[in-house]
Amino acid sequence: MDIKTLSSQIKTKQLQAEITPDIAKQLLEEGNKRFVENNMINRSHKSFILETINEQYPFAVIFSCIDSRVVPEFIFDQGIGDIFIVRNAGNVVNQDVVGSVEYSCAVVGAKLVVVLAHTSCGAVNSAVNNVELENLTPLLRKIKSLEKDVSKDTANFADELAKVNAIHSVNELLKNSKILKELSDKKEIKIIPAIYQHSTGKVSWL
Repeated sequence: MDIKTLSSQIKTKQLQAEITPDIAKQLLEEGNKRFVENNMINRSHKSFILETINEQYPFAVIFSCIDSRVVPEFIFDQGIGDIFIVRNAGNVVNQDVVGSVEYSCAVVGAKLVVVLAHTSCGAVNSAVNNVELENLTPLLRKIKSLEKDVSKDTANFADELAKVNAIHSVNELLKNSKILKELSDKKEIKIIPAIYQHSTGKVSWL
């Protein structure tokens, strides 16, 4: 299966079935490489729109922060209908997130879940700095609780905490969903953490 050709194709049910979790990861890796090199695929968005009016067969789910500088479709160079996007501040797992990922994988057939953290994360920095807002505080407390897993002497403490938080979110998805755990155990899906570097545009897998 040629990765570049597959990347430029509209995902059909047959193509989605042929994509394994490892191929899905390779599609994202190659897409990010193209993004970093400013060599993105010139897709016919009109064709993608028309072909996906009545159905969709995305191969991956990206669970990311809401940060406006982190645009999963761009940084992985994916087209319309290629990936599901789930977002909240700090990519913190809750019931709605778990349900959304379950739908993506168990109902529609996505093969890979990426929990995507990023450097210079506002939510993580807010947790470190004890920011309190009416409905944001409970979310920040979840990130704050992970500070114990990062050495206080660590350079770029907040970025390291963002990595720890991404890994924790992977574990939370598996812990809080029998469906996702079973799919993972059967190797029908993979759930992996990653971090996006604002300075380079590169995604590093954790």
